[in-house]
Amino acid sequence: MKTKQSNSLERYYRNEWFLQFIDRSKAKPWQITIVSIVMVVGDYLGGSRIQFPFLYVIPVSMAAWGGNRTLAYLLALLLPATRIPMTWFWNLDQSVFDVAINLVVRVIVLGGLVYLLLALQSVRLLRGILITCSYCHRIETDGGEWKSIELYLAENSEALLSHGVCPECAVKYWGSLSKVLIKG
Repeated sequence: MKTKQSNSLERYYRNEWFLQFIDRSKAKPWQITIVSIVMVVGDYLGGSRIQFPFLYVIPVSMAAWGGNRTLAYLLALLLPATRIPMTWFWNLDQSVFDVAINLVVRVIVLGGLVYLLLALQSVRLLRGILITCSYCHRIETDGGEWKSIELYLAENSEALLSHGVCPECAVKYWGSLSKVLIKG
């Protein structure tokens, strides 16, 4: 029998089908390298009319989403640099300054993409309705098991918990000692 929580998660993933693909897509460095080479060749064959090589977003994103920070930043730096020799092969009348400015803009854009994708990976959200016991405050998991809030959050998020006592509970449980204990 499915719980309310598992039903809400299934509805979420059914509506957000692309998240299931993204969560499972961890490309190997050699695969990313092959895709990068294909994109550079495609960029060259596409000619000089396309000013921003949008194809470079693909291998950079693959590396970043796969968690390979070094490869992602390396590709964000090297792939735009491949446009430098292309400008001479295409016999474009661009000054060295123009080529350098274009290179810097492309590196910044791709580097920013890497930064955002790596930051996105570190975000873990709990969604849906969490069923909690009214008395002991434990949470029911998808498997029907009841776990403490601390254990559930530790397993399902990157949050770290610490215990303390709020002023109202300090007065309720410790009485006049609470003033001494809270002040230090």
